[in-house]
Amino acid sequence: MLEENIRLIRGDTGLFVIHARNGIGDDIDLGPDIKIYFTVKKQYWMKSFEFQKTIGQGITYSKSDNKYHLVIDPADTSHLDFGEYYYDIEIIMNNKTFTLCKGKFFIDWEVTYLENEV
Repeated sequence: MLEENIRLIRGDTGLFVIHARNGIGDDIDLGPDIKIYFTVKKQYWMKSFEFQKTIGQGITYSKSDNKYHLVIDPADTSHLDFGEYYYDIEIIMNNKTFTLCKGKFFIDWEVTYLENEV
């Protein structure tokens, strides 16, 4: 499992590719028939989350590169306070659950707010 922090400006679009790697670091093809959850919480131990992405709801499978693509929309973060959150990426494949990645998710300050975009 990879541990990596993410930093995103509040209200911006985040574009990411979800990778799965084996023990020696080589990419694993996940294929199109799995479940993926990208979840962001204020505290990792909380039951409720700030936002979550799943296949068809922000996560898509691309046949051109055989990878999953994650889009975080501006509306996902525009209401959040600046600061530190936690995230993980979990997959369910062949009735087994794996955490691919986890880490801190930082909502960084912004200068140009929506009302300034005229």
